[in-house]
Amino acid sequence: MRNRMLPLVLLFLTQGGFSFAQVFEQNCLHGRSEQPTQRARRQVALQLGDQINMAEASAKLTSRYRPLSELRNLPSTPPGFDVRLFTDGATYTFSIRDGVDPCHYAIFSDETGLVYEGYPSTRSVGPKLLSQ
Repeated sequence: MRNRMLPLVLLFLTQGGFSFAQVFEQNCLHGRSEQPTQRARRQVALQLGDQINMAEASAKLTSRYRPLSELRNLPSTPPGFDVRLFTDGATYTFSIRDGVDPCHYAIFSDETGLVYEGYPSTRSVGPKLLSQ
């Protein structure tokens, strides 16, 4: 009986994942159907990320990476985005997250200077009780 249920379970999971992906994409501000105003916000956030990386590279030339409050001449954070930067002086990492995007779009980088864009994973995280 267990072997006969496997195809039904796989079909259910496949269909559920497909539907979730469609809903996820339709509600996201920065997906395939991104509107011009949202694209402009995203572009400003990406420029901010590039500027943070350049400012940190300059700071490292003189001594060490600096906290966000010590970086000068950065563009303003676009409306609805939140910037967080963490440094120990030898390394740094930052994120620029869109607080109004229901899909939680974010930009992140570190001392490598590579800028990443993306959405959080849709996988389940953390332990689950057997009763759940």
